[in-house]
Amino acid sequence: MRFVFGAIFAATLTAWTTPASAATGSSHLPGTTSEITQQLEMVFGSTDAAPLRCATETLIAYENVRSTLDVTTQNHLDHLIQPRANVAKDASTYLTPEGHFEITYELTGVDAVSDHDAKPSNGVPDYVELIGEYLETAWSVQIDTLELPAPPVDEAPYAVSFRAMSSYGYTTTNDPGPAGTRIVLHNTFIGFPANEDPDGDRLGSAKATVAHEFKHASQHAGSRWSEGSWLELDATWVEDVVFDDVNDYYQFLEFNGPIGSPTASMHDGGGGRYEDCIWQHFLEQRFGTQLVVDVWLRRVDKTSENVLMSYDEVLRTRGSSVETVWAEFVSWNYATGDRAVPGFGYEEAASYPMAPIHYDLENLPNSFTGTVDPLAAAFLFHPSFSAQEGTVEIEFESPQPLQFSAVVHTPTGTIETFKFDDGPVSLSLANIQTMGLVVSNAASEGEPAVWTMQVRENIPPRIAALSLDAASFDLSVAAGGQGSADFRITNTGEAGSQLEFEVVAMEELPPEFLPSVTANKSIEGSTLETLQNRYHAGSQSSFDLVVTNASGDEEWLTLVELQLPPGVTMVGATNFVGGTAGELEVQTTSDNVVRWLDPTPPFGNVFGDGAQATASVTLAFDAAIQGTLIVDYTLMGDGWMAYPHEVKDQLTLNQASTELTIEGPTSNYLALGDRARVSWEASPDVSLVSLEFSGDDGATWNLLTQSNDSTGSFEWTVQGSPTRFGRFRVNETLGGLTSSTQRAIWIYRRPTWAANTAVTGTVAAASTQAVAVEVDARDLTEGTSTSAKIVVASNAPNQPVAILDLLVRVEATEVPPVPNSSVTQLRPNFPNPFNPETTIRFSLARAGSATLRIVDLKGRHVATLVREDLGAGDHSVQWFGQDDRGRAVASGIYVYRLESAAGEVATRSMTLVR
Repeated sequence: MRFVFGAIFAATLTAWTTPASAATGSSHLPGTTSEITQQLEMVFGSTDAAPLRCATETLIAYENVRSTLDVTTQNHLDHLIQPRANVAKDASTYLTPEGHFEITYELTGVDAVSDHDAKPSNGVPDYVELIGEYLETAWSVQIDTLELPAPPVDEAPYAVSFRAMSSYGYTTTNDPGPAGTRIVLHNTFIGFPANEDPDGDRLGSAKATVAHEFKHASQHAGSRWSEGSWLELDATWVEDVVFDDVNDYYQFLEFNGPIGSPTASMHDGGGGRYEDCIWQHFLEQRFGTQLVVDVWLRRVDKTSENVLMSYDEVLRTRGSSVETVWAEFVSWNYATGDRAVPGFGYEEAASYPMAPIHYDLENLPNSFTGTVDPLAAAFLFHPSFSAQEGTVEIEFESPQPLQFSAVVHTPTGTIETFKFDDGPVSLSLANIQTMGLVVSNAASEGEPAVWTMQVRENIPPRIAALSLDAASFDLSVAAGGQGSADFRITNTGEAGSQLEFEVVAMEELPPEFLPSVTANKSIEGSTLETLQNRYHAGSQSSFDLVVTNASGDEEWLTLVELQLPPGVTMVGATNFVGGTAGELEVQTTSDNVVRWLDPTPPFGNVFGDGAQATASVTLAFDAAIQGTLIVDYTLMGDGWMAYPHEVKDQLTLNQASTELTIEGPTSNYLALGDRARVSWEASPDVSLVSLEFSGDDGATWNLLTQSNDSTGSFEWTVQGSPTRFGRFRVNETLGGLTSSTQRAIWIYRRPTWAANTAVTGTVAAASTQAVAVEVDARDLTEGTSTSAKIVVASNAPNQPVAILDLLVRVEATEVPPVPNSSVTQLRPNFPNPFNPETTIRFSLARAGSATLRIVDLKGRHVATLVREDLGAGDHSVQWFGQDDRGRAVASGIYVYRLESAAGEVATRSMTLVR
């Protein structure tokens, strides 16, 4: 990766390659006197324990507390530590060719090395010569190339010896010799953890230890070991610099460090550990090896400086800082193991363990609250999203200056990172395959910082489109008999869309008119509407806007402008799209004015004759705002032909508190004479609720009922005249302010031959559903004909309401209905209203499982009438007005719902009168 030096013996020496059980490295370093004593006894008193990576810091800690121990303990530990090679009678020495190191070794006794001597056969064990070569390589890289402080070797070479112990090795000032320190290495490295060295695990362990311990020698020569635990971080890092192929440090990354345990502070205990070496790997790969070298050169003259400050000061010479790079560092730590991608982060990230996830974003929307320690991080992960269109919305908040980043795996196999401040964040789902969110705390000290996060998907609805197979149809029915015909509804909209429809038979269409309250709208009736009108005080709400240019004289729209009321500010907006000649681009002139303009005047971008364009705007509402808000808007044309060329009107925004529901045979259509239940749910502390009805689109209102209860309902017999412009309104009075919620409906007259023909259903994209029109001719005169309008309402923007003409002829002789088993149909129950029993008829297009059940108007289950496999064709079942337990249910309107094996769903309603 960085430096390549002379050849290393490729063959593993036969004399010391006997397999042994792997030992386990440890990153735990002693703190208390008792721990120090126990660790010294383990390292020097036993050869069976799992090896400690490096005993240097334990010996440093012992020197610091030695004077506090009793004499007996001192003598005991001194004896353990005392190097045996110096007093052994048969000890030999080997001076490395370059002359920097003198290696003392034994061929007999407990500390003996292998006497294998073949490459070359010169009287010096191969093991000793290899160690000499590794030591000189470490000197060449660390001293000659990196120019780190060198241990003084002018008077005598640096002393190195071997010992049988439970440690890889150590560097000590005990009996140091002229260099001030000496290195002791394990005498065999048998049974040590595996590594990736091509020459074998034992040689790899030896190489890593030599590079590690010689860095300790350099540290002492430079700053006299003033760094505490950071010494181990640095010495573990340099192993990979000197011997890149060994990768012995991999085994420590899964421990309590930035990758294995990112929630634990890297500063825990006052400094780094073996596993924290990844910090210097990051700095090296991000800024170059010289930056790390400069930190340790700075330490030579700054021994009293906080080590983190040393990193920070050197980073500042590169225009950065610890705080600046911390979020990038933890993002690299996230993208490791299976989450690694070539070209991002660490060069060897794929070989590292995969960092753990602390919060799973599998289910959205979701919210999280947590804390993060100084110099630590928390990882959140979402494996996949439900769509590739739309955005993922994230809101992150913290009273402390935390850092928040997104690490995005893209569909093209790359990683992109995004760093954000507090507040809402929006990322395109099209660019996300998987995503991790990283919360990091770059502070070097202090209490854990608190954070909260909300994550949700914002997927635009798939647009459904309505298509009918006929504009009109005839039906012949025998006098006194019954008949049915059907038409087909197809969803020709976008893949994944759901077409929701409602079918109602009307004697005739309610009259069409323009209420006086909108008669002054011009540019030939152009309007601006919002698809939702509810806001939340103290929060943000998004509104989808639709502008319609109804000009009949070829005029274009050139401007849309909103004048926001006090306490409302614009957060963001999108351009108006869908216009004939491009977009109206958003321009914000102040916090309370939002303006969309034609970027290429003078003609404009939304042509007349009913052309539409859509945009969205996100608004922030002060917490003190209450009640109904009025947003003034202005539309301007290009000045072509007839006046007026400007429309000024208002949008009404209602506080999101009152809920208004209508319980009747259908949701948006009420037949004269039906009983409908209108329910509301207002604010808890409301002082008065009033329910009103308007038959003229809000020009005049009639009071239906008043209540002091925040939740209530009113049962209304539908009366008045047919109208397309009916409205219910609930007004709530709270704290002297009044807000309202409205619901638009049609009121119509049902044909005499139709007891109840309301049908609702859902059609998936590219699917078709048959709807049966049922006729009961018992009240019709033989030989006559009658007509009706079949209204199909849907959520399809292309045709929200479609009208079919129906002609019913009453024949002189009975013509039995022709069963149609090619489609699935749910027919009206008979009789209706009923007491105590009624018959429900349906047909299945194909054999398979079918479910027919009864629910009330709140969607609560009442009874299951059918749940079995049935053949194709006609079927019927009776309901006796009882629930599944055989108990009689109350009078009211009930819905019966048919579900077929093909996923077709149809519903109708019926009335039980006790």
